[in-house]
Amino acid sequence: MRIADAVYTRQEDIDRIQALILELDNDARVALTLDDGTELRGIVAFKPSIQQFFDRNGREGSNAIVRLDQPALEAPEKAGWIDVFLDRVVALRHLDRHELEPWHPASGAAATTADRSAGQSGRTTR
Repeated sequence: MRIADAVYTRQEDIDRIQALILELDNDARVALTLDDGTELRGIVAFKPSIQQFFDRNGREGSNAIVRLDQPALEAPEKAGWIDVFLDRVVALRHLDRHELEPWHPASGAAATTADRSAGQSGRTTR
């Protein structure tokens, strides 16, 4: 059973998620601003799609997840990824190749090997 913090059944909510999906092509370099003000940068690993989830109360509805890869060409051991539920995205900006730098989801700094072993990389946001 797939669990999400929020699921949607109203068409206008699903349409908003679909509009974001249209902007998130494979290998797109993007900056996503989340509803808590956090900005995440990365490369879209694969185009997201609307999926069915259950919320913590057992209600079924729609949401979508985008996986962002974090490249680290200078230090491959720092590379990672993060999954983000699209309902959390309040702004999306496409980046030029030179704008994409490694980031850490909590602080904005580059993730370390210790962070990854502690579960900071490869986690689901939301």
